[in-house]
Amino acid sequence: MAKTDHLRSQHDEMVKIVVDISSKLNVDYCKSNANDITRQLASLIGKLKIHLSSEDKVLYPPLLAHKDGKVKTTAEAFMKEMGGIAPAVEAYFGKWMMASNVQKNPEEFIKETKGLFDALAKRIDKEHKDLYPLLDAA
Repeated sequence: MAKTDHLRSQHDEMVKIVVDISSKLNVDYCKSNANDITRQLASLIGKLKIHLSSEDKVLYPPLLAHKDGKVKTTAEAFMKEMGGIAPAVEAYFGKWMMASNVQKNPEEFIKETKGLFDALAKRIDKEHKDLYPLLDAA
């Protein structure tokens, strides 16, 4: 069992929600099912917060304390990048957690949601390729 199995499992749970919401990103669905979408978004943000907390407790401490300077530098870069992403994610969820906002402007919701999901997919991919192997090897 790899040290990052739990973190990877959390990613899988988030991706499942993202895929489900993505399949519903059309104007008509968003207007008539905004409550369903915002419930799924609430689940996603909950899982994301748990995941970030897990990374802070399980992933980063051993990498930041690692003897290899490259490992430490990589972990620091990932943390810094996440610090830049977090405010945008919070702003997104603050704006779109109300079903009425989704219903009022489904086109903007769809555009911003696709952008968020694209950024999340890239981050997950980068963690799986570049960050998690460092902890698994440590």
